[in-house]
Amino acid sequence: MYAQSPFHINSGKRCVKHNTEVGGKKKSAHLGGYAFDVKCENSADRFRLVRCFLRAGFVRMGIYKTFIHVDADPSNPQEVIW
Repeated sequence: MYAQSPFHINSGKRCVKHNTEVGGKKKSAHLGGYAFDVKCENSADRFRLVRCFLRAGFVRMGIYKTFIHVDADPSNPQEVIW
């Protein structure tokens, strides 16, 4: 059983113009709809959310000071956290 964990999505699928405006990578997983960024501003929430995303089957994550990038792009290396 998974604990309920509400979260705020900062960014989901992006068009090329918006991706450029926000400084996204040229081959961003957001462009294909494979990624989303979740607001997260403290260590306890980061731990809770990472645990939930791993339990849900996500195996690509970037952990930043104010958000977590969650990525399911099959063309990129799997089972990585940066």
